Amino acid sequence: MTTATGDPAASLTELTELTDRWADVERTGDADALAALVTDDLTTVGPFGFVLDRGQWLDRYRGGDLVTYAFDWTLDSIRVHGDTVIGIGHTRHDCAHRGQRARGDSRVTVVAVDADRDASGNGGDSQLGHAELPPA
Repeated sequence: MTTATGDPAASLTELTELTDRWADVERTGDADALAALVTDDLTTVGPFGFVLDRGQWLDRYRGGDLVTYAFDWTLDSIRVHGDTVIGIGHTRHDCAHRGQRARGDSRVTVVAVDADRDASGNGGDSQLGHAELPPA
């Protein structure tokens, strides 16, 4: 993210691009593409309060437990804190987990970080470091 200057417009552009890519891979169920978008220490909180680490989050698709039929994402607002951007948005989704169909809308909080950026602000793409998907 280009947040070294605290530029909210640049941060909004980068977070929008990152979360749009995230929504695309959630729709396709591509665990390898999802792995490239998240930090090694990703933590997610699901709609029923369960907490998943990176491996568990990716395994939703790798094991075939989760099938996504539709996943629409809208980013509503951001806050910039140095190299960290917090976004709040909402999803409309239609999926099945282990055959149990789940449809609905959720408010989502995402935290994006420049995980690989050095002290001089060079290198590294933004990655999702946290996602929280409570029921709406």
